[in-house]
Amino acid sequence: MTDRLQVFYDRSCTLCAGEMHALKALDQDDWIELVDCSAPAFDDAPYRADGITRDAMLARLHVREPQGAWHVGVDAFGLLYGLLGLDAIATAWTHPLTRPVTERLYPWIARHRHALSRLGLHRLAPWLSSLAAHRAARRPHCRNGACAHDPAPNPASATLQGRVL
Repeated sequence: MTDRLQVFYDRSCTLCAGEMHALKALDQDDWIELVDCSAPAFDDAPYRADGITRDAMLARLHVREPQGAWHVGVDAFGLLYGLLGLDAIATAWTHPLTRPVTERLYPWIARHRHALSRLGLHRLAPWLSSLAAHRAARRPHCRNGACAHDPAPNPASATLQGRVL
């Protein structure tokens, strides 16, 4: 078992790979382990006991916590973005007002991800992540009633236990 979040994604999809690699680039504390479940050598046997198959991982983003809990689809995106300090994007994925939209939109995007990549959408996610990280770095970071402004961009400055998990 690893002490990092395992992110199971389709590296053969440029949209998926672009977004996950952009998030990994923001992961200064090395909390995320990217696992390419599209690789021919990938074996889902260790995860089948949890009811998780390679086909399911390819159909929706899957994130596994170090303790073994799984987050799928919208919840996985919310967890990743929140963990890296990109709270605005995490909220856009999971807020009660937007969640009905993301719950309907994400499966459609996942089904059409290769076609959307060919249209150039794979360039959008890294750009949005970078923009959100720069904005997050400029805002004061407030925890437990105390705020401090950190001018150096470090979107993943809290401990793993102190974030979204």
